[in-house]
Amino acid sequence: MKKHSRFHYFDHTGKKIIKRFPVGVTPGEPWLPGTGPHSEQAREKIIKHLKEKVHKPKSAETKRRMSEAKLGKTFTPEHRANLRKAQQRLRDEKKARIQEAYRLAEQFAKEYYLEASQ
Repeated sequence: MKKHSRFHYFDHTGKKIIKRFPVGVTPGEPWLPGTGPHSEQAREKIIKHLKEKVHKPKSAETKRRMSEAKLGKTFTPEHRANLRKAQQRLRDEKKARIQEAYRLAEQFAKEYYLEASQ
């Protein structure tokens, strides 16, 4: 699956050119995937928006209303079963990662002590 349909490059004057290509088409040089780095003005605009709108702290009243909106919400038995399966899968994956880490640690410890004893 193609990740990018937009590509960019910088022309001889330093201006960024962005062009959309059909998905699956990869243009040659000098095109690079994505839209490229943001300009300083665009970066400042993004930061300002995030500070004002996205990361705005919620008041106690807003938090209370959000909490009340969720109270009493019931899930169907099918949905609860899916939640249970997802949690079990996450637990199994974590357990497998831990077991693999212990196996690798034991393997490296054996190799280390074998080398040290020789």
